[in-house]
Amino acid sequence: NVQMAGRPSHKNKEKLAREVQRHMKLLEWTRARQRRRWMDERRRRLKEKAGLTRRIVKIEENEARFEEQGEMAREHGHRLAELERRVGEIAECLDMEMGEERVTEEMVVEARRMREHEEREKSSARYIRTCLVCATENPRQRAVFTRCGHIVCYPCAVDNARSDATDGKCVFCRSMSGFVKIFEDQVVE
Repeated sequence: NVQMAGRPSHKNKEKLAREVQRHMKLLEWTRARQRRRWMDERRRRLKEKAGLTRRIVKIEENEARFEEQGEMAREHGHRLAELERRVGEIAECLDMEMGEERVTEEMVVEARRMREHEEREKSSARYIRTCLVCATENPRQRAVFTRCGHIVCYPCAVDNARSDATDGKCVFCRSMSGFVKIFEDQVVE
């Protein structure tokens, strides 16, 4: 067997074929590994995006709730102004008619009822316990952001601190702030 220059022998051809096959398998394995990594990265990004989408939806719901509460506060302000006007009218009537003893029992009852209603409206506007992030009506534990004083339920504050998206900023005013758990006594009504 004389080997001609530039042409491999039969044994060398088999050896080259095996080596090519091995390289092809390695190439396929590398491509499959790259596809898996790419798919894993894509899944991770989609999960992140879904999480952000949920947060965006929650924020939009909260904004709608804030707007609704703002409208309610404006409405309560108008009602309160009307009640104050009516109380003033009744007080004027009482002042004018006190000398004549013509104050009716209905006027006194109406004035008391308006005052009680006004006090209830004021107290309910000042002390809202609902968490405005997750809408929990009466959370057992709450936390306050130390820089701005905004209050949320404790689990929302912890989630906010752990989130990469907020970097520990207040969920309402975005000021860089830590939070402190509020220790409250439970009130039994």
